Amino acid sequence: MPFSNFEKIRDETDLMDFFKNYFADAVALMGKDLLIKEYFKNPKGSLVMIKADPYHYKDRCIILGDAAHSMVPFYGQGMNCGFEDVRILDSLFSEFNVKANSTSGETDKELEQALKAYTDRRAKDLKAICELAL
Repeated sequence: MPFSNFEKIRDETDLMDFFKNYFADAVALMGKDLLIKEYFKNPKGSLVMIKADPYHYKDRCIILGDAAHSMVPFYGQGMNCGFEDVRILDSLFSEFNVKANSTSGETDKELEQALKAYTDRRAKDLKAICELAL
């Protein structure tokens, strides 16, 4: 639904007309008073989608979850994707034999390979779920 439809709702009458037109059965379930109170109490904003690539920088950092791929909530998969990010990253740490013993400032080739593999393996799937969620 275009954001402009919500901009037209300026008072209780506009709100009730809108809900009767688009969500007639919802008013009885939510209750008119609560609907009015909650609608005008909460700000309206646009939904944002982020698609980063790459997800890592050398052997220094990686972004996961919403930092790498926030998506609109229509599939309800945002948290699941974040959990999957961690699961896949953990398996890559094992696959590339990444150890938690690098000294600050050292280059860690295994970690760099694992982070690059993460970007390579996740990019296509994460871009796809973001697009599908629209």
